[in-house]
Amino acid sequence: MTDGPCPWLFPGRGNKAKSRELFGDQVSKHVFKATGLHVNLHLFRHVAAKLYLDRNPGGYEVCRRILGHRSVETTTRFYAGTETAAASRHFDDEILKLRRSLRKASEEEG
Repeated sequence: MTDGPCPWLFPGRGNKAKSRELFGDQVSKHVFKATGLHVNLHLFRHVAAKLYLDRNPGGYEVCRRILGHRSVETTTRFYAGTETAAASRHFDDEILKLRRSLRKASEEEG
């Protein structure tokens, strides 16, 4: 930790940013300790994108920005289809909401 305000999200020593290597090692060790899985920082990025897309099917533009891809086509090429099950659940939920609202409106009329 730093002694005072710091401009870095992941501060290192001496009011400097933590090095990418040190940060990657720390993330890998923490994930292994918590899960028993060996995950490097690059894989961690992919997992984060997958988790985001599972909750936000089709949210490629957000992932593009976070991952630093120049074009959304790159992001789409890597992740299209990975969120198919989540997209299906989302679609089903929306259809069920619509059906409930239509049923409620019909009951209120009749």
